[in-house]
Amino acid sequence: MLPALLSGTWTLQSLQEMQQANHQLRVMETAQQVIGFAEFLLVADECQIFNIAISAASQRQGCGKQLLRAVLSEAAHKGMKEAVLEVRESNLAARSLYEQAGFVRTGRRPRYYTPLPGSTDMEAALLYSCSLSG
Repeated sequence: MLPALLSGTWTLQSLQEMQQANHQLRVMETAQQVIGFAEFLLVADECQIFNIAISAASQRQGCGKQLLRAVLSEAAHKGMKEAVLEVRESNLAARSLYEQAGFVRTGRRPRYYTPLPGSTDMEAALLYSCSLSG
């Protein structure tokens, strides 16, 4: 069953398109309901993390941390040396999650994201990386 998590930004079709683009998906389910997913790509020796999404009802329960840990573990096991991602500057919860997992901010892209609802300001993307070796 697909919850509200997939009714807004992500749809079943968008998840299928991710897989067709050779992106990997790790889905978190409980009681036959999807509560979150991670989308990533393993290329050369790098893990590119595109999305970690958790339904509103399941946030702040460690689900994002579990998904991130699973992705990083899989990437390291498959010989990836580094994980990289970008995150909306205002997304403090995600930034905290990544920093607690060992990600370090490596750059900033001004005016990268389209405005959030109710805003007209383009938002910066913060770039993060994390070593997976050693």
